[in-house]
Amino acid sequence: MAGWLGRTATLLKPLAERIIARVLVAGKLHVDDTPVSVLPSGASKTSTGRLWVYVHDD
Repeated sequence: MAGWLGRTATLLKPLAERIIARVLVAGKLHVDDTPVSVLPSGASKTSTGRLWVYVHDD
């Protein structure tokens, strides 16, 4: 499965670069940091993951 993820990341890299380029040229940028509880496989305790959302409004 790690191989699949690596290949997927490689295929999506151009898309991520275009999104980053578009967002960073915005005059106004809104950012949301949302904490999410994550339970790793086999673990008994959750940890905190984070989702970062960027929106521009020109």
